[in-house]
Amino acid sequence: MFWDVDYFSSGATFTGWKERDGTAYPLPEGYEPLPVCSPRTWLASVGWRKRGSISMFARPGPVSA
Repeated sequence: MFWDVDYFSSGATFTGWKERDGTAYPLPEGYEPLPVCSPRTWLASVGWRKRGSISMFARPGPVSA
């Protein structure tokens, strides 16, 4: 399965993508996840999930109809 996320960012291991649908996706052979720090605030760790997953195609700005 092709995954259109930059493997040189932490996005490849982000668990909140809407397109991921809770399923595992293959990472390239030999891929080593980048070190990241866990969020320390409620909003960054739990609160944002109350609005649902984030689409990897979402862009900031007004919602178009």
